[in-house]
Amino acid sequence: MTSRHVWRTLRCFRCGKIGHKQADCRVRLPMNLSEYEVVKRNNKSDMVIEEERTSDRADVCFMASQEEKEELVRTQWFLDSGATDHMVKDPSFFKVMRRLEKPVPVLVANGEKMLAEFCGDVVFFAEVGGKMKKCEAKEVLYLPGLRSNLFSVNRVARSGL
Repeated sequence: MTSRHVWRTLRCFRCGKIGHKQADCRVRLPMNLSEYEVVKRNNKSDMVIEEERTSDRADVCFMASQEEKEELVRTQWFLDSGATDHMVKDPSFFKVMRRLEKPVPVLVANGEKMLAEFCGDVVFFAEVGGKMKKCEAKEVLYLPGLRSNLFSVNRVARSGL
């Protein structure tokens, strides 16, 4: 897939339309001061709109569970545009798990370097449009010291989804 074709499948997270990303979206957000605050960056006149942390929305990008039962505690997955691979911190997520011939070094957000010695296939259920959908991710790295499970945007883009 050429880079020209990638833009045809890219979906905006703001307006939902295909063909551009949120940073390039022309749709204006409503200016409701209870939901947004104006922040100056680097003392320049540029203004950035940021959502207040006091809103009732969670900062979770993606929620999933290991089984399709409502009473189960949900597991948080964070969409990570900087991650090169999907990563989990709990071995119980794996349907199939294998030891890597060569451990994979991973640099996490706090600057710490970790080694992934295992990878495998993970099955989980994600809420999509109000319905639980069975999902499978292959070649997911296992990092027991990880703070959160990470769903790699780069990995999804490389796979052509």
